[in-house]
Amino acid sequence: MRRGGRGAAAAIVATLAALVAAASASAALVVPPLDRITPVSGEVVVRGELRSSHDGSTFDAVTQRDRFPPLAGAPEPRLGGVFDLAAGGLRVVEQDPATHVYRLAPTGDEGPACEAAGVPSPCLVPRLAALAHERLATVEAFGATLGGRIEAEALAPPVVSAATQSALGWLAAGAGLLGAAGLARRLRRARLASAIGQVRVAAAEARRALRGDATLAGARAQIEPLLARAEELEGARRACAARLARLEPARLVSRRAAWAGSTSPDASVALAALDAEAAEAEQVGVDLASAVAGMERIASSLRALVLRARAERGTRAVVAGHDPVDAMHGELALRDDATSEADGVLRR
Repeated sequence: MRRGGRGAAAAIVATLAALVAAASASAALVVPPLDRITPVSGEVVVRGELRSSHDGSTFDAVTQRDRFPPLAGAPEPRLGGVFDLAAGGLRVVEQDPATHVYRLAPTGDEGPACEAAGVPSPCLVPRLAALAHERLATVEAFGATLGGRIEAEALAPPVVSAATQSALGWLAAGAGLLGAAGLARRLRRARLASAIGQVRVAAAEARRALRGDATLAGARAQIEPLLARAEELEGARRACAARLARLEPARLVSRRAAWAGSTSPDASVALAALDAEAAEAEQVGVDLASAVAGMERIASSLRALVLRARAERGTRAVVAGHDPVDAMHGELALRDDATSEADGVLRR
């Protein structure tokens, strides 16, 4: 977000916070369970973050940060947090993803999940089952890996004048729009920073750089095959990441230790099978890294193509043929010759 946009958002949020603090009554603080729906009376502030020891992913009320693939740097957030807002008849009116704080308000529509559960709308609908299934784990097993705390603070209806209510509405809308725009930009940057995102950006730049140059028609014809190959590698990366998500290295270690200490005559057969499974699990990680490396190679090659196609490539200090510097010195020499000749005539 630009500096001006951040300043405007900060001013709106600060004014909104001051008005809400002055107009709101006492609030109730609860820790909503993740195994059932929690009804709320109206606006609610949800704050906090959970972390899974299963794969290192983190979750707040609205977003999650994956740990696959395990690339350098902190993972960027994406939508799909702990709660399904639409199913609970809620919407975000103010947010601070950096501190994991979201103010939610009723949409005015009946929440389908609330209605199905027989509770009044709005309500907080946990997505524990969806998050577990994304990682190919059972709800119970994935829930046991979660640590941290998420709190919900129900806000009492403000006792304010109609003018203040209108101001609050406009300020909340402005803050929501600015926050949503900022989150959308962050998500877009995250997509572009990924390996396949870099390939797509580089391909678009290469198309623009080579457009209209007949001498590079052959190179331009290779852009689409390169992009298609990168998409194949991205598919392989996703498949490997999904497999890694459901692997249980600790289980393999414990099973191998159990059979290593076994006195069964066939223990060696079980150990050999476990070793083969562990080797294949390691190969999944190798394949994922190879897919990322392949996309990095394609993106780098496309960027190099753009640099090679630039018009100024091969610029030299001295111009071949007619050099203006030599021409300037020649003119000065002619002037000096003419001056010397004139001086000789005058001395006669």
